[in-house]
Amino acid sequence: MLMEEMKELKNSVLGTKDEKATFDMEAICAEVIDREKRSKNIIIYNVTENIDMGSSQRLTEDKQQVIQILNQITEINPNELIISRIGNVQKNKNETSTSRNGGPPRERPIKVTFPNSEQALFILRNKKVKSPMTYV
Repeated sequence: MLMEEMKELKNSVLGTKDEKATFDMEAICAEVIDREKRSKNIIIYNVTENIDMGSSQRLTEDKQQVIQILNQITEINPNELIISRIGNVQKNKNETSTSRNGGPPRERPIKVTFPNSEQALFILRNKKVKSPMTYV
């Protein structure tokens, strides 16, 4: 009887280890996939945003500004890019989105997604942008 209970406990412990190993492997795979997706992105800061425009007009203007910035680094195909602002639009410049030093509100950063990570990495390695206030 005691031997049977020991075998059952041993089997349950081994089963728990297998479940934990499976969970760890799933978490690792999810992390690798997430990093692969993020490796195609760059973030551009300090690009002016006209909040008085509609969202589609802002997106068009953002895309033009991003293309202008990236073309200073290399020729790109604008149709391959996915461009979006990060954060919420601050309709009123007096809202809580001020800079850390109490200055004027910050512009929302722009996330640019490339078709592959090589293009994003090339941009980051060669990011000597002519505008000193724009950060890639």
